[in-house]
Amino acid sequence: MTILEKRLLQNSLNWPTLHLEDEFPDHYKRIPHPRTSSKNKDSLESNSLQHWADRVHLLMG
Repeated sequence: MTILEKRLLQNSLNWPTLHLEDEFPDHYKRIPHPRTSSKNKDSLESNSLQHWADRVHLLMG
């Protein structure tokens, strides 16, 4: 098991941000999750999901 896998499992609800920044200082970017409506936290609005997908695509390119 790699260090990254151990850290992901160790604190499964949090990304190992400090480890990623140390390991990949020039190749690591955070992309916030899509936002949910304050009225309904159980579903994502399509425009929020599209905005997130556009950010992921932009950073991958």
